[in-house]
Amino acid sequence: IVVCYLEYAVYMVDNELVQWFAMRATFGRNMKVKHILDSKSIESFIPMKYVIQRRSMISKRELVPVVKDLIFVHASKNDIQTVKDDIDFFQYITRPASDGTNKVIVVPDYQMQEFIMVSKTNSEKLIYFMPNEIDFVKGDMVRIHGGVFDGRVAVLSKIKGKRKKHLIIEIEGSLSIAVEQESGTFFEKI
Repeated sequence: IVVCYLEYAVYMVDNELVQWFAMRATFGRNMKVKHILDSKSIESFIPMKYVIQRRSMISKRELVPVVKDLIFVHASKNDIQTVKDDIDFFQYITRPASDGTNKVIVVPDYQMQEFIMVSKTNSEKLIYFMPNEIDFVKGDMVRIHGGVFDGRVAVLSKIKGKRKKHLIIEIEGSLSIAVEQESGTFFEKI
């Protein structure tokens, strides 16, 4: 199994710098917030998956958010604050810092781009994990050769209970995504 760790940073945020912020739109209103952000030309991303919805004896395949409250926003803190002032259910996701305060979670750009690239495939083979659902064991750094993820750098690891190799990208404290290794791909130890 291949693991690409997306590390979040908990630190003082530059209010003018455009960064990826992990955010929450309470009570499953992340799609509503996404529409508002889109109307203001603010980039955002919600990991999505296909599910079969059954209504009145009819089954329909629908694309829905993986986590009902989660949304990633790519903007400056000042721009986000302007939107937050009008939406009371739109909140930063925070983590305790060593100084006893709560700091907002920021995902580095290059790691967020990797997560988006994998997630946007909407492959039926994607598996999403919450932080408490998977235990990563760090291992060798590898480069993937072949397939959709050609050239990506990752950490080789194993997921408990899974036999096939998976590419896993984790946003620590938020969500992880896994996709089965394609046949014809191999890894080069770095």
